[in-house]
Amino acid sequence: MAKTNSSKIKIEALNQVGLIVKDIEKTVKAYWDILGIGPHVIVTVEPVEGYAMTYGGRPAAYKFKASFCQVGAIELELIQSLEGRTLYDDHLRAHGEGANHLQSLAKSVEEVDRNVQILSGSGFPILMGGRYENEIAFAYADTVRDLKTIWEIVKMPAEPSVVPVIYPSSDQETSQARIKVKAINRIGLVVKDLEKVMESYRKILGIGPWEISELSSPELHDVTYQGKAVTPAWKTGVARSGPMELELIQPISGENIYSDFIEKQGEGIHHIQFLVDDLEETNRIMEEDGYNILMAGEHLDGGFAYYDTVAPLKIIWKACRFPGESVK
Repeated sequence: MAKTNSSKIKIEALNQVGLIVKDIEKTVKAYWDILGIGPHVIVTVEPVEGYAMTYGGRPAAYKFKASFCQVGAIELELIQSLEGRTLYDDHLRAHGEGANHLQSLAKSVEEVDRNVQILSGSGFPILMGGRYENEIAFAYADTVRDLKTIWEIVKMPAEPSVVPVIYPSSDQETSQARIKVKAINRIGLVVKDLEKVMESYRKILGIGPWEISELSSPELHDVTYQGKAVTPAWKTGVARSGPMELELIQPISGENIYSDFIEKQGEGIHHIQFLVDDLEETNRIMEEDGYNILMAGEHLDGGFAYYDTVAPLKIIWKACRFPGESVK
């Protein structure tokens, strides 16, 4: 029998994946040059009269830069802390640069307030937040224990509140990247207990139902890990959140990059996925451009490859060709 969705918060869609970086301009340029992702809208957020900011549940003042880029159905955000204590600096100290949070949108400041009350009352305190009159509100909830990532709820302004910087500055400029990612189709998280985390997403945010699969030989075949043949196995749970897919991955056996991630970083956001028609050609170009394949393989007549893009892009990117499908 299907489980009833009894969550008090039911998000409409996964809207954003947020990464913490040390140099936002350098990272934005890398995305444009390597994957053709842009343009990026860069804004500076700082204390102004009427902007109520909090950190750790107390009034605070901080300054940061953020870049926003729509990549298909999801927004890619890069954040660089500038002044004051922030959860972005906390992330850098604990993990270095990389994926920090997932985000959903609220229709009003009041909706953000209601969700903050629900989350706080359910044992998920607000790590950092901000509110400007009735135009802007954001709140980062400490959902790491259950969802394996911070979750942010945001009410965006109807119009930009500051003058942004656009990169590239001219809308006539064309990226020289040989691989041009037009859309992100899935965000992947690595977990230790698939069923437990799926249930947490259902209970807390109303995300589900989940499609569960076990990938192993012989359906999973021709897998390489750091260039050598391996026979790993893992379980996945995939759910749609709006047009975006959220994937949870639990390693089972064999050498694989998911177990490596858990050992070094712990559970959390692991990769960003895009679809391709010609996986072999994508692999050839990425390797020629200096981005080694960490793990690759085939599942039925589909295939996948994870690229070592962490240094320039602050996260692993994955190319995928689904079985029996092609990118339109």
